Amino acid sequence: MFAFESRSSDAREILLVIGIAMTLTSIMHCFYNSLIMFLSGREDMVKVACFQCFIGNVGSAILMVALGMSDMEKRELSRDYIIFCFVVSAIWFVLLAIPMWIWLKEEDDDTYLAGTSLADSLVLSWKETLITLQNIEMMKFLVGLMLFNDANSTLHAVYLVYGAQIGLPVHALVLGAVFYKVLGAVAALAWLGLAQYAEAKICFMACIVLTIISIIMCAWMTNVADFFFVIISMTTAGSGAFIFSKVLMGSLTPKEKASHNFGFMGMMNRVAGFFGPLLFATLTFAYDEKAGFIGLVVMAIAGLFVLSYVDFEKGLQYAEGYHYSHEEEEKVV
Repeated sequence: MFAFESRSSDAREILLVIGIAMTLTSIMHCFYNSLIMFLSGREDMVKVACFQCFIGNVGSAILMVALGMSDMEKRELSRDYIIFCFVVSAIWFVLLAIPMWIWLKEEDDDTYLAGTSLADSLVLSWKETLITLQNIEMMKFLVGLMLFNDANSTLHAVYLVYGAQIGLPVHALVLGAVFYKVLGAVAALAWLGLAQYAEAKICFMACIVLTIISIIMCAWMTNVADFFFVIISMTTAGSGAFIFSKVLMGSLTPKEKASHNFGFMGMMNRVAGFFGPLLFATLTFAYDEKAGFIGLVVMAIAGLFVLSYVDFEKGLQYAEGYHYSHEEEEKVV
């Protein structure tokens, strides 16, 4: 976006492309995240999620370095270069998705969808949603996660822009984005080690606390050194949040409902995802950027408070118990 400050038409074009890309990416994430239920047992979910995070960050870092983003002092951040990066990234994504499409084999499940039409599938999905809404522990988790994700995603959306606003050089900002991915891979392995000694819920709450610290640091950063300290903190927190949010969601989800529940989680996060940016923008407009960041801190603390009261064992027992009784009723019928 820094390349389009003087050309509003170009900025609108890029925003449109980003909007479409983010929408498609969000849909993809719903299904991608649910695959953890098919690739591992509950005892191995942390390992699988950590390696997912590690491989994803390594791949992103390799791509960004190959595109020359680690040496932006010698490169002009032009419109053509940004479009080129988008195109290459799309090709990269497709090439890496093909092996997964070929090699990953899901178990056939004819329990629900065999012989059903699209309309029947939508009705079934709505019924499953109503069942999910009755799971109090699941809803507490999703509300807490929504509050945290709103604050976290807003931080990730504004930290580069805020860095540019306070006068940090563009090449440092882009280099920070590359460093973010490299550090994300390291953080994934670190969380894997820590998870051997602490429960996923404790690790996730630690990620929220670290995110709160990151928001405060971002609000008061003044130079490049501060900027990189913010990246270290928020990357460590972000990698852990990516890992443990999936693990905790998986701990509340029977395997047969993985796609639905992860899709429902994605829907809630996206539908409610405007609260964080709206709060930040409102407070920034009324006061200043620091007030906006403080608003994000309050939102993250609220998420931490709600998540602390989630009983994951009780939530899974409810989900599995309902699913089992539902299957028994169908057999009787």
